[in-house]
Amino acid sequence: MLKKVKSWSDNQASSPRVVFISGTGGKAFCAGGDIVSLYNANIGKEGYDKSIKREFFAQEYLLDYSLTTMSPL
Repeated sequence: MLKKVKSWSDNQASSPRVVFISGTGGKAFCAGGDIVSLYNANIGKEGYDKSIKREFFAQEYLLDYSLTTMSPL
């Protein structure tokens, strides 16, 4: 998603004003990451690398920042 936001920022003349995101399938839609993996890494459960938290939140905050700094059309 970050790549798409960057392309919109680079070419604002053709970027959308509104974006709707939806999910498909039998489970609930989540706009975030794998919450179970983040939780398991946080409690130190065997088989879960703690770096998953750092990587997830680094990408999440970069995307959030990118969305809020796009210049208005």
